[in-house]
Amino acid sequence: MSICDVGFWAEMTEQIASCVAPRCVLCTLQLKGDDDIFVTSRANPAYQPAKYFACMVNCPHINGLAHGCHSVCSQVGLLSLAACEVNCWDNDFSLSAERSSDYQYHLLRNGNTMLDIARSAIQAEENITQACKAQMNTAHCIWATYVTLRGESYLSSLSNDPDGILLYDPIVKPAADIIYFARGPLGVQNILFACSADEVELETVRWNWWQHMPFSAGQSIYFDFDGLKIRNIHGNQEGNPKRPLWSAPSLRPSLVHFPLIQHSQPARFNRITVNDPEITGYSIAWNAARRALTMVAHAPSSDLHCYDEFPERGTTWFYIALGSGELLKDIWRRDCHSHPHRGVDLIIATSLDNVYVVGPHENPNRRYSYSRLAVLRDGPNYLYIDDSVGFIRELAFDPEPGSNSNTWEDYRPVPISPNPGNNPNCWNISESFFYTSAPLDDLLGVNLCQFNDMVTERLLLTCPSSSVFAIGGHSVVVQISPSIVAKVAVHPGDSRLQNEQKIFHLLEQTGCRYIAKCLFRGTDVSFLECLPHGTLRDRISIISEAPRPVLQWMLQLSSAVACIENLGYAHGDINPQNVLVDDNDQLKLIDFDHALPIGDPVDVGYEPYVRQYRAGAKDEGGAFGVAGPTTEQYALGSLFWYMSRGTELYSELEGPDRVERLMDDIFPEVNLEDPIDKIIDSCWRGRYNRVADLLGEIEGIAGSTTKEQKLVDGDEEVEKRRVCEEYYNSATRP
Repeated sequence: MSICDVGFWAEMTEQIASCVAPRCVLCTLQLKGDDDIFVTSRANPAYQPAKYFACMVNCPHINGLAHGCHSVCSQVGLLSLAACEVNCWDNDFSLSAERSSDYQYHLLRNGNTMLDIARSAIQAEENITQACKAQMNTAHCIWATYVTLRGESYLSSLSNDPDGILLYDPIVKPAADIIYFARGPLGVQNILFACSADEVELETVRWNWWQHMPFSAGQSIYFDFDGLKIRNIHGNQEGNPKRPLWSAPSLRPSLVHFPLIQHSQPARFNRITVNDPEITGYSIAWNAARRALTMVAHAPSSDLHCYDEFPERGTTWFYIALGSGELLKDIWRRDCHSHPHRGVDLIIATSLDNVYVVGPHENPNRRYSYSRLAVLRDGPNYLYIDDSVGFIRELAFDPEPGSNSNTWEDYRPVPISPNPGNNPNCWNISESFFYTSAPLDDLLGVNLCQFNDMVTERLLLTCPSSSVFAIGGHSVVVQISPSIVAKVAVHPGDSRLQNEQKIFHLLEQTGCRYIAKCLFRGTDVSFLECLPHGTLRDRISIISEAPRPVLQWMLQLSSAVACIENLGYAHGDINPQNVLVDDNDQLKLIDFDHALPIGDPVDVGYEPYVRQYRAGAKDEGGAFGVAGPTTEQYALGSLFWYMSRGTELYSELEGPDRVERLMDDIFPEVNLEDPIDKIIDSCWRGRYNRVADLLGEIEGIAGSTTKEQKLVDGDEEVEKRRVCEEYYNSATRP
């Protein structure tokens, strides 16, 4: 039977009842969707061919966890079940995408290939013995032996019998009362007996972590032996609780732990130095879901490699600049009781009373509470951050003894702009996640952002009542009258604004009332109708007695997207921020910067309005698939859910969990007897061949219940176009 026989693979896959661990037991690299693999388990020790599919988020693995290997790796041989146990990853050591790449680079160093790594695993099998639990006694000397696997050294045995390297002598180290040991995904790689009063400095690689365990003279120490190496070390026969793991040996009994989210795995803390005189500032990374990803300290000698760790798309970096002698002083937390699923926002206050709220502006319609987590020490110290899974999920501080008498009212910051991010009339992205209040006494200079300053400045000067309406990633929106705004490219010749202008040109003959109208186009600037009532997100998130006309909104947005589809294009970035509300509570689609021909790869967007595809998936194109009816109706389905529920799809889940569910096509149960829910489910599952078919179904349900939009007066529109042209000529005249 050929290994390429599709029918054979499908038949054998159905016979595999267990979930499969996500890493190849031969090369240890990540298995990806639809990879050809061979699988073995305790229930079925004989290897079977299969296709790899990741199990669902928080899967209980009812039938156990099977071991798998890439079919290409199997060319060098297949491991015994015992050898698979030796080569499987510990579940506590999942890596973020960035650190998985680091790990892969480390394995493939020196010209190694996947087959080279797999071959070393096969070669180690002859040294594998029976797995067991064992113990040693600290009343006597302790020796250790080591073994090499895939070029890495692991602790193989601990014994009171003289064999190997002497680690601990109770006579030489009578004050020793703590064991530090470094664990990686495959076992213990280093161990140190020390005195808890001593400062220990031993860094490790990014996928290894230190734990500590106190002991007393004569105490027995237990460990798990997997047949080749030691997996873990315990202080009793029952095993350790979920002890935190640290990037370097650390014993700080006074540490205050603060989880931003609840999680079942042990925390894995990296550390950054804070309040060192050399530090000039800190950077905080954010993603589109308003999740803090990591925090980095800067000194004159620092490099900027930290900015390469996260992809440019979807990540925003914010900088905390420190004045001379300025230190981090207080760490606060803010809880939003109206939306507890959104987690907790951190607030950082400095010794100069500058305040940084790592979160959105307060919404006057929600209730907040504030509490101090810690007062930091004045001198150099560490801040511990668990960002091991790709975002910050827990912090630990070493606080200053005593207390600070300041209250939150002493720190409450004032937004920089008069129109902060939660104002429905102005979506100022630069202030929606992060803002400061700072005295200007020590201001040394100002580094202004340049937004195509010629056009922007002249528009502001030409129009006496004009003002900057909003600032986006690559454009500035200037309001030049109550009914007109000008969208100006940040950089002259920006291809995204040019792309949007091309779409507006194609739309001129369609007359779709549910797409924001372009009144005039010029070089690096588009003049658009002004819709000052904010975005769909503002309309839904702000408490209002007005009912949401969901069915009307569904019809309006589907009409807009079907109109674009009829031109051979997809919008490519449908989300609540790109939908505006007009005077009549009707919706209009905006922002065609990322519109693209049907069939092109989609690389822009954020969950749940896009979804990633596993490698090998049939729709795989760009990061989020291939532009067309499938991607557009999926975004619309998630938008319809948001309209009808008032909360986004899987908003209660953390980012990685949400991504996994969407990748696996796991959606909430809906009432298929309800026409709106039925449409949502059909959109998620791509049941419409065209968006026009979706529109037809909505029209059949809506009938004549939708309100007609007020027709635009032709003379009024002509006059607006004339005004825009005059503004443009005035702003660009030499």
